[in-house]
Amino acid sequence: MESGERAIEELLPASERIGLVVCLICTKGVPSIPAHLEAEHPTIRLEEYQGRFPTALLEPEIAREERKARRARRITVTEAEAAAHPCGADGAILEKNIAKEERGQFRRDCEDLLRRGYPPGYEVASVAHTMTLARRARLQIELVRDETDGEVYQSQTTDLLAGLEVKLEKGLRNLEAARSLRMKEATEDPLAALEAEMAQAEDWVRAHIGEFSERCPECGVILTPPALPHWAYEKVNNDQGVPYWPVWSAELWKLVCNRTIPLWVMAYTLRTSPEGLRFTARRKRTDWPTWIELEWEEQQLRTRLLADDKSAPAFAVDPARKEGSNGTPDR
Repeated sequence: MESGERAIEELLPASERIGLVVCLICTKGVPSIPAHLEAEHPTIRLEEYQGRFPTALLEPEIAREERKARRARRITVTEAEAAAHPCGADGAILEKNIAKEERGQFRRDCEDLLRRGYPPGYEVASVAHTMTLARRARLQIELVRDETDGEVYQSQTTDLLAGLEVKLEKGLRNLEAARSLRMKEATEDPLAALEAEMAQAEDWVRAHIGEFSERCPECGVILTPPALPHWAYEKVNNDQGVPYWPVWSAELWKLVCNRTIPLWVMAYTLRTSPEGLRFTARRKRTDWPTWIELEWEEQQLRTRLLADDKSAPAFAVDPARKEGSNGTPDR
């Protein structure tokens, strides 16, 4: 260290230098030179500071070593942590390596992107992480604006934010392209899939004519399958080993687990409820994902059913019957 820099550092008592680094402009002891420049010397860029004081520390040695140790401890996640995170292991690792106060919003960003239909995995976690960095940069800029009475100078943070915005836009475009490709692959040959489905439906109906028959409580007509399509039933044995056929679809369940469709859409299609699907999954001994929010799914299904009720045509009453029960005016 140069003699001038040593003399400046000696201005601070040893007790004040613990966990601090000296700013060679104002001789203050601060925890971080980049953050200090943003707040106290917004007209001086970090590169300029390093050019003027090439041997100056930017942060205390103690803080640097502690950060390295923390990073080494946080670099891995357990299988349970990976399974519990919406974006799997990649999301759990990134979440562990950001500040605690930012982790909740990071996870909410992941969940919001997944609700938009983007495929879960590293790409979604990466875009959510970029959102976290951009949010952090914006908060730092507003902190500087507050310290400088509304003025913001060109700084490393503004340059960083501009780069993050470009990266974020590119990441969202890539997610949208991946979603479009998956939807295209899923509907590549819809005619062949429909023909195969119809053939299977006909075979199933022939094999199950007369099963599950019941009388309609309204009109008394005997109802038999397929009141629902054949794939809406799957054989399950109860605790006594007696088979029965609850409403279920392995194909729809796969789409739910892949986050292609929400659970309430599966319940709506099968004319049941999310709670009913959870009961059936338990009887089938099927793993139930921890990320499913049953209350939210129930609310979405309720909203859709109410919308269906409002759009249904109203029951029309013959004007002649309005005046009497037998179509004649009351006397």
